[in-house]
Amino acid sequence: MFSFLSHDVLQTFQESLVAAGAGIALVDSVVRASRSNADPPMGFALVRPPGHHAIPNGPMGFCVFGNVAIAARYTQRVHGLKRVFIIDFDVHHGNGTNDAFYDDPDIFFLSTHQDGSYPGTGKFDEVGHGDGEGTTLNLPLPGGSGDIAMRTVFDEVIVPCAQRFKPDIILVSAG
Repeated sequence: MFSFLSHDVLQTFQESLVAAGAGIALVDSVVRASRSNADPPMGFALVRPPGHHAIPNGPMGFCVFGNVAIAARYTQRVHGLKRVFIIDFDVHHGNGTNDAFYDDPDIFFLSTHQDGSYPGTGKFDEVGHGDGEGTTLNLPLPGGSGDIAMRTVFDEVIVPCAQRFKPDIILVSAG
């Protein structure tokens, strides 16, 4: 059927589908567990690459699909959870996830990344647009920021943002 595509391209596509499906399966599992547990359930899907560079209309930066973006929309459309908080931490800005939800007031996207690294996006003043203004927070950090800086950002910025947003679910894209 796809004889014009190389074996490597087909394998990459199939593996990318599996990675995106892992996020969907994880959401299903966590939502199902939340119905029967008093404590909020947690889950972990180890997929590479995280998909955060895939832009809404195509692949970018070794990412074929925006795995966490797909999981977020799936959470809303299939499980009816409205407010999704996405934390993206990586040396690179998660530009694709950022772009997917830039005007969406129900998805809060927060990215920590090294200032000036690929793809050159994720400036502090990029905060969302229209109805989504204020639901995007980019935290470009200086190169070499270590554990203390990340812990401070987590305690003083990420946790308070999540508490104010009051998400139904939190998704993490870790590069």
